Amino acid sequence: MLFETGDAVADKVVEYLVAVLLLVFAAIFSGLNLGLLGLNVHSLEIALSSRSVQAKYAARILPIRRQANLLLCTLLFGNVAVNTGLSILLTDLVSELQAFILSTSLIMFVGEILPQAVFSRNALYLGYLSTPLVWAILFLLYPLCKPISMILDWLVGPEFTVIYNRNEMRKLVELHHDAGKGDGIQLDEFNIMTGALQYAEKSVAECMTPIERCFTLEVSARLDDETMLAISESGYSRIPVMDVDPTGHAFVCAILYAKDLILVDPDDALPVRHVIALHNRPVTVVYSDCLLKHVFRDFKTGSTHIAIVVDVDSSGPGDPFYVIRGLITLEDIAEEIFQQEIMDEKDNAVRQGASLRVARRSRRPGAGRLEGPELDTVFHHLRGCYPELFLSVPEDNLRLLLSRCPVVDLDVPAPKPGVNPLSMEGSQADRLLKASMQIPVAQGGLQLYKAGQVADCAYLILDGKVQVLSGSAQQFESALGRWSALALGMLGQSDQGDFVPDFTAAAIRGPVRLVRIDRGDFQRVSKLSRDEILAAADAASPTAVQMADGDVIQPAKIGNQVVIVGRDHV
Repeated sequence: MLFETGDAVADKVVEYLVAVLLLVFAAIFSGLNLGLLGLNVHSLEIALSSRSVQAKYAARILPIRRQANLLLCTLLFGNVAVNTGLSILLTDLVSELQAFILSTSLIMFVGEILPQAVFSRNALYLGYLSTPLVWAILFLLYPLCKPISMILDWLVGPEFTVIYNRNEMRKLVELHHDAGKGDGIQLDEFNIMTGALQYAEKSVAECMTPIERCFTLEVSARLDDETMLAISESGYSRIPVMDVDPTGHAFVCAILYAKDLILVDPDDALPVRHVIALHNRPVTVVYSDCLLKHVFRDFKTGSTHIAIVVDVDSSGPGDPFYVIRGLITLEDIAEEIFQQEIMDEKDNAVRQGASLRVARRSRRPGAGRLEGPELDTVFHHLRGCYPELFLSVPEDNLRLLLSRCPVVDLDVPAPKPGVNPLSMEGSQADRLLKASMQIPVAQGGLQLYKAGQVADCAYLILDGKVQVLSGSAQQFESALGRWSALALGMLGQSDQGDFVPDFTAAAIRGPVRLVRIDRGDFQRVSKLSRDEILAAADAASPTAVQMADGDVIQPAKIGNQVVIVGRDHV
């Protein structure tokens, strides 16, 4: 008997109690060995940075877990000691064979399997609860375990930390996304994280825009109305300029920025080569097999956000030469990282096959009526260039008038042989104008005014050319371009009878965009002051303004602004 008190029954009870206590400690040591040592230091530091109760658990466990070899020696020493003591105690209670079978069964199921199963699933919480006990055991066994842990530090070195490579990190993020419930990684976050891990391994050829789909300009092109409109409708701020070397191979000689064209007048039709020579912007060239991370690093310097992608062609008998494959921009790299197309307010997403492509919307203002920035531009132009006529009209009234003025888009083809567009009858032109706000002119032009015929409207040219014949015999020919006005003075001649022009005007080259201002509309709207419009908006039956084309405009008041709430035909 290991415990002798003189009472056989009491001795048996004490031995059984000690056996149970040893079995409990065996379970604790085994569970802590798996639970605490299974907690990676990095995972504890990650939990410590979180804003949850896990940060509290990690803060208590981390100081112990950093002493990995000392903790390992202490837990193993305690576990072996209690297991050995349990086996010796059982041999005193039962036969040796029975003690062997009983100790093996108890240690395996109660002392190993059960506690390790429990601790492995709740390691952080149970480790937090058992920390005081672990510190106590470390203190008691320190003289024995510390020298052994120092020898282990010298033999095997510091603890191995798990460092994931790029592919392993991507798989880890994928597993977290798939297993996330509610507070897991969302789809957008998952795409950005995986895209950021993948983009560095991708080459330029995988995400560039092929040169066949790029908007480019020839170095010999001229910046006339047609070219400027094409640049505007393309929607791009940086445009490659193409040239041909003496061997006949195409190359990009410069990058034309849209902002370089702000002061360029389309009427001057400057050659593109003059503009690029003035600004002298360098061209960045990259090979198609270059990695995106290297291009992104160069883009971050701010020198440029666009690069031309080339390859070397050495297949022919002559010298090798560069072949343009496409171009790549900072937006292309961002799309690879975000794993989705980036669309702004000028983009229109369209599906082509199984992939998503982005087509730029036309930037040309919509036909029919003035609106938005275009209306503001016309408003300030009229008040600034024709103050004697339009400054006397209250601002709200003028905006009201311009918002209802017809805007005409003409697509004028080349005149047919033998057809003079200036000879069309005014009534014919007027019928065409009122029939549609977008007029394909089949006869090669549209007459706006004819000398000697009564006219009741004025025009402001927003785009294109209008040809004018003047003089007693209509022998003087001139062309009016953007922001030129025709017969604006007649709008204020309310008491001088009909307006009869002494000139002939026609739109003969398209596209042409015009604003038509009727004299009757101008007279009616200009007589309504702001106070009268506000008073009409406050009244139960607001005053309606009838326009020349038969529209009735019902003004209303929202706050201190006058707006149009209805449009009826009478």
